[in-house]
Amino acid sequence: MVFSRLQSATLASLICGIVLPSLGVSSPLELHFGSKNSCYERIFNDEYLSQHLDQRVRRIRVDHFPQTFGTYDANGNIYFDPANPELYFIVSVVFQDSNLVLSDGGFCRPEGQTYHCRIECDGGGFFLKDRDANSILLINDKGFRVSGCGGSLVRALNPDPANNIFRLHRLPEVACVPPDFKSD
Repeated sequence: MVFSRLQSATLASLICGIVLPSLGVSSPLELHFGSKNSCYERIFNDEYLSQHLDQRVRRIRVDHFPQTFGTYDANGNIYFDPANPELYFIVSVVFQDSNLVLSDGGFCRPEGQTYHCRIECDGGGFFLKDRDANSILLINDKGFRVSGCGGSLVRALNPDPANNIFRLHRLPEVACVPPDFKSD
């Protein structure tokens, strides 16, 4: 059977209107951040950077590990609570003038159709917004800094026009490996 564009659009609307709410999906961001590890990244190649000299970022990544960093239940177990969708993240940045990966963690809370994310130790923040099924936007509206609470090397990413919006693409789940904080 061949469907017209109107019939296809109507069918898609019905599926989204009936199936997605029954799956507990209330906003597009919940498709990106839930109970499974997820990570999003953008790497800019040398050719792109040579044409965009004001851009300071070579690579930027956001990781979400709900089974490692999440909400604690009464028994002390970590879980992702869709009723309280605060999410914990790690943001990593490689600046154009360095190969050093600088990372920091923080938390995000829903704010309309975005997550407002704040980096620990007054590191500033950013917004995450749904773009499509496989990508999100990191909106650097006020600036943020990376590299640890009290770290010796701290870099800031100010929200000038070349460094204020980054489209990050979903990586395969196998690429989303939480850091190992176990001591030797």
